[in-house]
Amino acid sequence: MRATVHRLALLAALSAGAKYARAEGVPQPLISPDDRGTDGLLARYSIRVSAGDTQVSMSDARTSLYSFQTFIGPVHDTALDMTSFRIGIVAASLFDANRLAGPLTVAAQRYFPIEPLFTAPLLALHFGIEGAIATPWLSGQRVAPPMALSVMGVDTELANNGWDFRPSGWIRLDFLACRNIYAELGGGPELFAPANGPNVVALRYRAAAGFDIGCDGRDSSQFWRPGFIVEYRGRGVVHEGAADPHYDGMLSGGLQLVMGPVTVGLTYGVQDTVDRHVIGIRLQSGFWGNR
Repeated sequence: MRATVHRLALLAALSAGAKYARAEGVPQPLISPDDRGTDGLLARYSIRVSAGDTQVSMSDARTSLYSFQTFIGPVHDTALDMTSFRIGIVAASLFDANRLAGPLTVAAQRYFPIEPLFTAPLLALHFGIEGAIATPWLSGQRVAPPMALSVMGVDTELANNGWDFRPSGWIRLDFLACRNIYAELGGGPELFAPANGPNVVALRYRAAAGFDIGCDGRDSSQFWRPGFIVEYRGRGVVHEGAADPHYDGMLSGGLQLVMGPVTVGLTYGVQDTVDRHVIGIRLQSGFWGNR
């Protein structure tokens, strides 16, 4: 009985400190190789930018894909305490020629901490929802994307020209007791309306897990720490005109190195339905303090 009372008291104390912990941030959370900002609730800063270069290769084609993304929020102790936004744009080139301006993606996220299992810096369990819209390729709807992207089902807006609408949700658990371990599940429906051809209705999902090495304190005394991530993304098409339903998926692994406010990520992925390989590097930074 006494042990039970002690456990309940500890849980209550941790829960009482959760709001303060959210405002202060937590030890550097791991980010996905295909970053959607689901760790934003845990970040120490409210503005961050990232730029990346990804090489997509097939047996008979290769494409360079350049990306830029900005996250804004959440801004603690304001009306945006549990809300953030992201804006991303990509450009592609085939053998460093014929550069094409890709789609612009705009998304809004809302976070929902699950109390009392949100007791930073020990444990952080939350779920979130996102609404994302991707425009047609800014280079013009009549310009065909590079061959290496044209059948890349897990990134529909890169595969063709059209509007892409994706509501989604996720649940994420970060265990932050010195060692950072995280697991995440997410998914949602998709409606893709190409410039020519039938609309595409699909379901997306992803599963990710990772851990890092080191022990970061509130004072950010540890300047750098490496992390390792594995992620699987899948997309099943349930309607595409007269075409039969089909499925695409990609397994990727990531190495992350946090150096103060800067994060460098390396990713390698393999698509399981076609002979396609992806290798990329991303540089991300926030402002006004370490991650």
